Amino acid sequence: MDEVSLKVLPPEKRGIILRVLKNKGGRLRSPSTAIAVTAIFSAMAVAITMTKLTIPFPPLPYLKFDFSEVPVTVALLLMGPVYGFLSSVIYWLVLTMRAGDILGPAMKFAAVASMIVGFWAASVVYRRVVRRKSITLMMVFGFLLGSLFRAIVMSVFNYLVLLYIAPYYVDFIAPILISIGLPAQTTMDVVIWSLLLTAVYNVIHSAISVFPAYLLTKASLERVPGIIGGAWIREFLVD
Repeated sequence: MDEVSLKVLPPEKRGIILRVLKNKGGRLRSPSTAIAVTAIFSAMAVAITMTKLTIPFPPLPYLKFDFSEVPVTVALLLMGPVYGFLSSVIYWLVLTMRAGDILGPAMKFAAVASMIVGFWAASVVYRRVVRRKSITLMMVFGFLLGSLFRAIVMSVFNYLVLLYIAPYYVDFIAPILISIGLPAQTTMDVVIWSLLLTAVYNVIHSAISVFPAYLLTKASLERVPGIIGGAWIREFLVD
């Protein structure tokens, strides 16, 4: 798809497609290249998941930190929110097919996708509000809004799981909360404390996903400045 073929589209649709495909220098990024790179990062995320290298979240050990979200976040920073979201969709589909389970992969997808949507929202607000362009400031703002979106979405998701989808988890979580000195006498005690702790977990996991991805992206761009036609994050300029 080139700029000549795009002229047959309505102006509003043409503008959206150009914003997705163009890099900062104004050159069109090949859609096939973008999709191929997105698939590669999704495969890397799946491969990291298969290593089962995780770190338990101490208050709720069934929640685990992992680095599988880092490649998806790198796809976001290099290719932009559309391809970052696509990478999370591919990752979710593969996880679902491998696990034979719906709930676990769905919750992982909700966490990653909501973080990406929050990051995209931050980029929109940043462009309109902040005059000083800085990748570092954008990354911090993106992390804050991305982690907020993630915490809110996962709080709602977990609330539905604990009360409606899989209420038997309440009996599993209650002894864990009691062991760390938190009240768990009623169902609502368990729900409220698990939601609070899960929100903290999701904020920390957002940091584990975003900042290593930023360092990897920055290092890649320093060594290969023209990588895949230019990076989306460069729209905010290099410090």
